[in-house]
Amino acid sequence: MEPAKRKSILRVLFISLLLDLISFTFILPLFPSLLSFYRGLETHPTSALNQVLRYLNAYKKAFGLPVNEKYDIVLLGGALGSLFSLLQAIASPIIGKASDKYGRRTALLWSMCGNIASVALWCVAVNFRTFLLSRIVGGLSEGNVQLATAIATDISDESQRGSTMALVGACFSVAFTFGPALGAALANVTMVAANPFAVAAGFSLFLIVVETLYLYFCLPETRPAAKTEEKRSGSSTPKTKHTNQPLLLNLVHFFFLLPFSGMEFSLPFLIASEIFPGHPSPSKVNGRVLGVVGLIASLLQGSVVRRLPPLTVVRLGVISCTISFFMLSRVSSISGLYGAAVFLAVTSATVVTGLNSLGSFEAKETNRGQVLGALRSWGQLGRAMGPVLFCSLFWWAGRQTAYTVGGSCMLGVVALAFGTLKAPPLTPKAAEFNGTKQLNGRANGHAVKSQLLTSSIVDIYVGSESQHWPLHERLLCYHSPFFSRIFYADDKDPSKKSRGSKSYGLPDEDEYPFELLVGWLYSKAIRQPQQEKDLGPLLDLYLLAQKLEMQKLGEDVTELVREFYHQTSTYPGLRRVQYIYAETDEDNEMREMMVSSVARQLTTSDKIPVHWAKALQRNGQLAVDIIRAIQVGLSSAPSSPPCQKHISNTHPSKQWHLEERSIPDFRDASRTRGRQAGGFSAIEREGESLETDNTADTNLGVESLASDFDKSQINDSHIKSDDE
Repeated sequence: MEPAKRKSILRVLFISLLLDLISFTFILPLFPSLLSFYRGLETHPTSALNQVLRYLNAYKKAFGLPVNEKYDIVLLGGALGSLFSLLQAIASPIIGKASDKYGRRTALLWSMCGNIASVALWCVAVNFRTFLLSRIVGGLSEGNVQLATAIATDISDESQRGSTMALVGACFSVAFTFGPALGAALANVTMVAANPFAVAAGFSLFLIVVETLYLYFCLPETRPAAKTEEKRSGSSTPKTKHTNQPLLLNLVHFFFLLPFSGMEFSLPFLIASEIFPGHPSPSKVNGRVLGVVGLIASLLQGSVVRRLPPLTVVRLGVISCTISFFMLSRVSSISGLYGAAVFLAVTSATVVTGLNSLGSFEAKETNRGQVLGALRSWGQLGRAMGPVLFCSLFWWAGRQTAYTVGGSCMLGVVALAFGTLKAPPLTPKAAEFNGTKQLNGRANGHAVKSQLLTSSIVDIYVGSESQHWPLHERLLCYHSPFFSRIFYADDKDPSKKSRGSKSYGLPDEDEYPFELLVGWLYSKAIRQPQQEKDLGPLLDLYLLAQKLEMQKLGEDVTELVREFYHQTSTYPGLRRVQYIYAETDEDNEMREMMVSSVARQLTTSDKIPVHWAKALQRNGQLAVDIIRAIQVGLSSAPSSPPCQKHISNTHPSKQWHLEERSIPDFRDASRTRGRQAGGFSAIEREGESLETDNTADTNLGVESLASDFDKSQINDSHIKSDDE
C-alpha cells in the first residue's frame, strides 16, 4: 500500500478508535453511582435489580463468611462487567468472520449501529431493566477494537505490525487516562431528573454518532477485493504454515487475562479494605493509581513498545505482571502501591498489544478477521471469568493468598511465553532491503537485529589469502540482495529452504573494506574520518557496498564523506572524483555528491586550478556534469548539493542560478567592458590555456593518474562544439 494512503487510513483509525474508547470509558467510574441510583429507585422485591442482587447474595453466602454489604454494588458492577465480556466472547468470532466475508468497513459500520443503539438505551434508561438491556446490546455489538486491529493488519506489512498494534494500544491508554475523568465530570451535570446520568450518556452518544459519520465518509475498504472474490468462488487456498498456532495464542491470551482481569477488578477492594481501610475517599486513591497506570502505558506505547518485536513485548509484559502480583500480595504503603502500578502500566502497554501483533502473523488475508476475532474472544472469556474467580478467592482465602495464587498462575503464563511462543520469521516483504525503514531508529534496528541473529552461519572468504568471516546468514541476506540470491533457493522468498552451499568467496576484494562492512553489519557504525587520507578506505567500502547491493551501507558512507567535506570546509580532490568516476555508473549518489561539490568550488573560485583545467579538457563528460550541477544545484545545501536523482523533486524556487540581466552580454557592443589582458588564459596558473581542443576521456581524463586506479589504458575521444 502507498505510504500516503496507509498514513491516511491510520489517521482515520486512530481518531475513530479514540472517540470510541473515550465514549466507552465514560461509564466506568459511574457504575457505583449508577447502580446506587437504581437500587434506591427500585425498592420492590420483584424488580429486576433486586432479583439480580438476590442471586449475588446467595453466591456470597455460599462461602460461609461475612461480607460487608457496602461491596454489594461493586460486586454487581463486576457481574455486569463479566456479562459484557462474556457477550463479547460470543460475538467477537462472528463479527470477525463477517468482516472477512463482507469487508471490514461494512462490518465496522454495522457494529457502530449497535453501539449507537446501546448508548441511546442508556440515555433513556430510567430503570435498571433498560440499563441492563443497553449493556447487553453493547456487549453483542462492540467490535471496534478487533476490527481496528484487522484493518491495521490489512494495511501493514510484517515489519510494521508491531508499531501499528502499539498505536491501537496507545488509543486504549489515552482513552482510559482521560475518558473516566470526563465521564465523572459530566455525571455532575443533571438535566433530566428521571436519569441523572443523561448528560454523560448524551455526550457519549454524540461521540459515537460523530465517529460513525467519520468512518462512513473517510474510511475506505481495506479488505482486498480480489481475495474476497476468490473466497466466494470457492477456490482453495494453501494451508497456512504457523509459527505460533492460533490455539496456542488464544490459550496464552485466556490464561493471562484470567488472573489479570481479576487483579484489576479487585484493586478497589484491596485499597479500601486492606491498604487504606480508614481512608475517607479510597475511590480517589484508586482513580489516581489508574491515572498513573494509563499515563505510563501511553508513554510506553508511543515510544518503546512500537519499536520492539512483538514476542519481546509479550515476554516483558508477563514478567511485569508477575512482579506486580507478588508486590500487591504484601504492599502496605502508598509508595509500594505506586511501585506496583508502574509494573501494571508496563503490563497494560505490552501483553495484549504483542499478542494481537503475533496473531496477525498467523492469519491469511481471507481469514484475518476470524483469527483475530477468536483471539479476542478467548481474551474476553478470561475477562468474564477472572473477576468472579479472583474475588471469590479474595473473600474466601484472604488478600495474600489470592495475589500469591495469581502470581503463581502468571508464572505459568511466563513459562508459556518463553517456552512455547516463537518470533515470527521475517518474510521478504518485511526484510526487503529497500524498505529498511525500521533500521532508521536505533531501537528499531536492535529490535530487528535480534531476530536476524537467530539464523545459521555462512562462511565468507575474502581476499587473495581467503580471510575467513563467519556471518549470520539471515542478517547478511537481509542487507544484501546479492547474498540473498546466492544462499537462498528463491531470491523472492528468503524464508524458503536455503541452497546447500553455506560458503562464498570474494577473492578479488580487499580485506580491510570487508572488515569495515562487517563492523557496520553488526553495529550500524562506521569510524568517522579524521583526515583526508581516511577517505580512501571509505570509498573502497562504498564500492564494495555497490557490488553487494547494500544500499543502506552505501548511503551511510556517502553521508560520512559528505559530512567530512562540510565540517573541514574542503572539497573532493581530483583523484577522489576520478576514482569514483572510473568505478561507478551514471546517476550514482557518491559521484553526484562529489561533482556537485566541485561545481560549487569552481563556481565560487577566482581561478580554475591547473589540474582541474587539464581534467576538464580531457574529460568532456565530467565538464558536462559540472555544468549540469551548476544549473540544477540547490541553494538549500550549497556546500553539498543533493544527488541528481533528487533534483527532479525539488521545487524550482530552491534552484540556484544567475539572473539573466546580471550576466554581461558580450554580443552587445555598447555593453562591452573591455577584453581582459591575457584573455581566458589569465585565470589559469602557469599560462595553461583553456582554449585547446575539447577532448573527452571515457574513463578518468588525466593520463598521469591512470596508474592510481589500475587502468591499463585511457582513450581520448574528441567531441565537436556546437559551432562545428
